[in-house]
Amino acid sequence: YRWNWRLRAVRGSANDYSEIFNRVDALNARGDDFVPAAEATIDVDQWMRTFVVNDLAANWDSFGNPGGKNTFHYKPSGERWQLMSWDLDVGLGVFNDPVDSALFNVGDPVVSKLYANQQFKRSYWHAMREAVDGFFQRSEVSPVLDAKWAALRAAGVPLTSPNVASGHEGLSIPR
Repeated sequence: YRWNWRLRAVRGSANDYSEIFNRVDALNARGDDFVPAAEATIDVDQWMRTFVVNDLAANWDSFGNPGGKNTFHYKPSGERWQLMSWDLDVGLGVFNDPVDSALFNVGDPVVSKLYANQQFKRSYWHAMREAVDGFFQRSEVSPVLDAKWAALRAAGVPLTSPNVASGHEGLSIPR
């Protein structure tokens, strides 16, 4: 996809796409072969946690959401495929992210297949509960936000507190 998979001017691992093809084959397995193939190839819990964080941030422009991009797929040596989202510029109330958007309406047939599987959907809901009962609690997030805001202010960065309504939407993070 885009520049991520371009051939390099070296011989060897940089041009070895076998792991990508293995993942594609596993995620397109049919019937009873799908779940074990997917579990052997991708870190399902990590993928679902990534999907949850993007959903909670209303980041629809990421893999696992309707935008379907802005996410690196990487495979550490000896491990399963993982995801790392980047380019969070449309979420958090900034653009086209109604709070009542459908969670599992992604348009990508492979992600839809993951969500259609009850075992993988349970992993998604487990990650959602972990987020809501954990790092989304004010007692968890407020000290982190306050410390980062104070550090940026101390460095002379001109910004508005995350606790003050700002921007064209007048949004803030409630205390």
